[in-house]
This record gives sequence, C-alpha cells and structure tokens, in this order.
Amino acid sequence: GAVPAVLGYGVCGWWCVRVTVLAPWRCSSVQVGSSIRDALGYCTMKQLRENEGWKRVRCHLKAHRIMFLHIEEIQNVLHQASDSEIAKVADTLRNLMISTSWPVQLIIRGTDEIVAFTKKDRQLSPRLKFVRFAGLDPNTDAAATLEAVQDFPTTPRRQRPLGPAI
Repeated sequence: GAVPAVLGYGVCGWWCVRVTVLAPWRCSSVQVGSSIRDALGYCTMKQLRENEGWKRVRCHLKAHRIMFLHIEEIQNVLHQASDSEIAKVADTLRNLMISTSWPVQLIIRGTDEIVAFTKKDRQLSPRLKFVRFAGLDPNTDAAATLEAVQDFPTTPRRQRPLGPAI
C-alpha cells in the first residue's frame, strides 16, 4: 500500500523516489534484474543476457529518477548452489550503489542470513547499515529508528534533483 511519508509510493501512475521488488524464490542475478525491470515498467517476454539486463536496470533507475531500490526477501538469492552466483548478486548490488551516473540507496530486507552474506564482501559490507525491525513500538523505538536514518541527508553523493521521470 501507499506510505504517506513517501509521496506516490504504491500508487499506480504516480512517480516516486522508491521502487520495491520481491526477490523470487531460489533466484539468480538474472531473475533479480528481471524483477526490477518489471517493477520499473520494462517488461519483456524474451530473456535478456545478464549484462544487458542489468544495463537496462541502471538506465531505467536513472530515467525514472529512482533513489531507493527496496528488495524484499533478498535471502532468496542465497538458496543458490553456486557461490559465484551469490557473489555476482553482491557485486551487482554494490555497483548500483556506487554508480557514477546514478547511484541508488538500497533497502534490502530479509532474514538474518543476509548479514552473513553481505559481510563476506569487503566492499559491500562497509556500505550497509543493518537495522533489525522485530516488533517495533513507536513509543520505545523512535530514537533507534531516527538514528538509523539520520546520516542519509548529509551524504553529499546523494544530492539529486527530485521530480517526475523524464
């Protein structure tokens, strides 16, 4: 549903700075990219090569001026048998964050497995901050929640114009 603090989020036809996708069960890098493209309105019936698919993800994130990419159930990537596939996903996520043409902030949500997954990558780990949301109570957890997000506005590389997609 719509989140009042993020204008347009979850409202069909409205522009928003955030997009949410669900990582499919036992997914690969290709499937995560496909889910993101679908959420951005770039649906294709043919399977794209991995590098072409992620190139289109980056182009569409920029074209739609998406600043936050929220991936639900990211631990589904970890159910792959291949360590190289898991590493590809970590590399790709990091590259989205450090892009020189349009860096995005990631909100990755899932089980505790993702902490170990991200800590294996020495370049990805320092770029992430983990916040555990277990039974939040606004009366007792407001200070911790504020602390988790207070550094974002002071990060200079995140200053971008806001507005509808061009």
